[in-house]
Amino acid sequence: MSTETIHCHRCKSEGPALPAPPWPGEQGEEIAAKVCRPCFQEWQPMQIKVLNELRLDLGDPEQAALLDAHMMIFFGLMDPAIVGLPASPYGYGEGGPEGSGETRLD
Repeated sequence: MSTETIHCHRCKSEGPALPAPPWPGEQGEEIAAKVCRPCFQEWQPMQIKVLNELRLDLGDPEQAALLDAHMMIFFGLMDPAIVGLPASPYGYGEGGPEGSGETRLD
């Protein structure tokens, strides 16, 4: 288990790094470099909510890409306006979890 810490892009604090990229490729590398383990674990139940609420079919490449976009927005690595969402739709606004911009949906 990795004891490395990173400055997390989502929660704006130091946290334990993921032990390895969650999947191969550039996107997995970016997430491993910029998202702490607790924030990545927060995405897992939110992913199920997004799949269910949007009724996504991951066999459709466009819908799988939409789920990826929601994930990157959740981590603060993509502008929500790209898929027509309001600013900070999944959580921390400016200043991290203690900031005044928190608008969590869950």
